[in-house]
Amino acid sequence: MTNVVACLISILVAMIVCWYGVGMSYGRADVPFMYEGDSLQYSYVLEAQKAGSVSRIDLAGAPIGTDHLDFPNADYANHAMANAVAAPGDFGRRYNRMYLLGVALTALAGFAVARRLGIGVALSVAVSIAFSVLPFHFLREQHLYYNNYSAFALTLLIATWTYLPAAPNAPQRSRAWRWTSVAARTAILIWIGTTGIYFGFFACVLIGAAGILGYLQFRAASSLRRMLVSIAAIVLCVTVQLLPTTLYRMENGRNDRVAVRTVAETELFGLKIAQMLLPVQGHRFEPFAKLRERYDAVAPLNTENSTAGLGLIGTAGFCLALLVLLVPAFRRRLPQQAQFAAMTVAIMTVFATIGGFATLFSLIVSPEIRAVNRVSPLIGYASLIVLASAVQLAATTYNRRWLAPLAAVLMVLIAIPDQMPDRRRMLKERNATAIARFDSDRKFVADLRKQLPLGADVLQLPFLEYPETVTPIGHYTQFRNQLHGLDLHWTYGAMKGRAASDWLSMLVAQSPDEAVRLFDSAGYTGVVVDERDRTPWIDGFLRQLAATHPLTTVVSSDGTQTGYALKNPKTAAPTLLMALGQGWYVREDQGGGRALIWSSGDASIHVAPVAGGLSGCSLNLELGTVVPRHIELWVDGDLAAQTEVRPDAPARVALPVPKQGAAVRLKTTPAAALPGNGDTRPLAFWLAIGDPVLCGGAGRLQ
Repeated sequence: MTNVVACLISILVAMIVCWYGVGMSYGRADVPFMYEGDSLQYSYVLEAQKAGSVSRIDLAGAPIGTDHLDFPNADYANHAMANAVAAPGDFGRRYNRMYLLGVALTALAGFAVARRLGIGVALSVAVSIAFSVLPFHFLREQHLYYNNYSAFALTLLIATWTYLPAAPNAPQRSRAWRWTSVAARTAILIWIGTTGIYFGFFACVLIGAAGILGYLQFRAASSLRRMLVSIAAIVLCVTVQLLPTTLYRMENGRNDRVAVRTVAETELFGLKIAQMLLPVQGHRFEPFAKLRERYDAVAPLNTENSTAGLGLIGTAGFCLALLVLLVPAFRRRLPQQAQFAAMTVAIMTVFATIGGFATLFSLIVSPEIRAVNRVSPLIGYASLIVLASAVQLAATTYNRRWLAPLAAVLMVLIAIPDQMPDRRRMLKERNATAIARFDSDRKFVADLRKQLPLGADVLQLPFLEYPETVTPIGHYTQFRNQLHGLDLHWTYGAMKGRAASDWLSMLVAQSPDEAVRLFDSAGYTGVVVDERDRTPWIDGFLRQLAATHPLTTVVSSDGTQTGYALKNPKTAAPTLLMALGQGWYVREDQGGGRALIWSSGDASIHVAPVAGGLSGCSLNLELGTVVPRHIELWVDGDLAAQTEVRPDAPARVALPVPKQGAAVRLKTTPAAALPGNGDTRPLAFWLAIGDPVLCGGAGRLQ
């Protein structure tokens, strides 16, 4: 009962501190305390998932639709919890509740693991609270799922079990106990593998090191067996979650325009020991705040790694961990669990620091795991375990029973104000701004909805590629329309490098009168313009649209958005649209209204229906090359045609297309190669760009 009460105290204190530290006390329950940037993207993905699946999203990429398979993450456990804490559309409460749930789970895991590693009740409470209120929790608010870093505490537990051999005099356990233990460890490994790919990766690194060190230290083959089983379980969990993406890429090709990581980024987002040990940015104690400002003013590579601080208590544990490793006499007096915690501090720091082993992994294996600074909470937790163990050792050595509870109280009293930056003024202003924007956006979409047909397709301007696009209006800002208008179909969010994004980029590259023809053919009945990035092209397009369609104008109360709805929208004509998918370079204007586009190898074309599509249409392709090649054309997975193409004889192929549209894959041999004319791109074949309206719609180009 004592453990339960102590654990609940840890959770409650951590939740209150974080609730206050991110400014929820100044906000409103239905408004997300972060209403910008990545927080909007998290909410969009969750709403899209609740509406169906990230494999098919009708909320974005209108009129074609899109998916989110090119930008995956192994977050199924977080998704499940986030979907459970609020109803569809209530994205503000979902965001706030999920953040606090992540804090609670982190505190729970921090307390439970500390107790399991031999830390007393009072010090376990202190470790749990200090772990849960690391600066990471206040400075990474936009990254909703990373704020549930409970997996790090559990990683240390699994790694410790892997490292230590079974006690030689341990009593024989019953079969039921053994199966319960296996089930518990399996559940922990599944949790680690489903709360974020970074957490799973770091766990594999530490567990791998634990298995090897355990074998070398104790000559225990069991360490290697536990290591292999644990890593296999985590990898299996991640693989299962990424299976839809893997199958999608096998069918549609890899999207080389999304989440392309480089070795340099591992250095850019690497861990810096100075940032871990220095005071948090905006510290309440002015000399500490100025010390951090001095560092930030002169130090290079200050990126998201600036959120990796450990605080005074964590820093004390970090330094103590190094002392443990360097002084064998001290190390031998600590329990083996604490010794391994000290080893964890060294292992993960050496791995993640700039120029460390993570860079070698990025160079030799894969640069996909780039932001290795995100391991800092694991280092912080291991540091806290070392500190708590040292306090317990001192209390036992000097027979001072009061020392542990006193140290626990001091740890909490120091950690909370030290690790929580002083941002009260900023938080008040941010919440006031968020509430005003939220109310303005909600009313704007509600007013626009009244002027539109049910389930209307709405063109959002300016067109911005998704994801990870730098823009004057702030990244992911246009998702505010989707979140307040789940019953409409919007354009923003079309995955770049895929068909819907290609269609939209092609539309906004046309002259205003041609763009209006495509607008009508696609069945759009509304336009929303973000006034902060209004361009001359947008003005010309709207003038042409108003010249041919009576419009109703809706303006947001904050003046950031203007909506235009067709007063007399016609029922969309059955149409088939053509959009390029994966495997193409940029269009090249050849003059005289002719344009070509080169492929980088195998490529795809998407034919999308509007208003049910139209029968009797064909996709007419003109294909050319610089070397003789063979091209196969596959329609919805079936071989429909094949042709030989020579430099002096372009091929023309007509493919009948079903009324519901089709996915067309062009497969070619030999592989793409440098053309030998100074062009540095590997080229396969070119495609003559024709009218993207295959048939139907508002008429075709003559």
